[in-house]
Amino acid sequence: MAYAAYEAEVREHFPFCPLCGSENLKINTVSFGRDTMTCKDCGATWHLHFSRLSGFAWAELEAEADDGTGREFLGHRTENSQWQKMAREARKRRVSQQSPPPPSTIKEKETIIKEIVMIPCKYCGALMPQTSIFCPNCGARRTA
Repeated sequence: MAYAAYEAEVREHFPFCPLCGSENLKINTVSFGRDTMTCKDCGATWHLHFSRLSGFAWAELEAEADDGTGREFLGHRTENSQWQKMAREARKRRVSQQSPPPPSTIKEKETIIKEIVMIPCKYCGALMPQTSIFCPNCGARRTA
């Protein structure tokens, strides 16, 4: 089987790492040797066994993830359906853990408009704010 076809078949059975759900997988083929797949994100390594007659036969975890995940699967041969189920569940966990991007911050300028009541000065007649104590024009003290 040509390498490209073989890799496509492996990726069909292993679209995601069964431990962390990553798509970042490296497939290592060795002619008449031990084919492996390594997750570049978690570090887990799987020994893959494909039969020329039936295709995928089994996979066995050779090295657990860097954080110890998968230790219980070390040395156990597991069939395709279980690994695919594990990969789907791991992918769901990975997607749900990825937080959505933070909302973009929009800064708005707040303008406060105050209405100021103007009254005429009793001495010069100029308009002055009702809250003023002295007339800004003549300086006279405002009377009630």
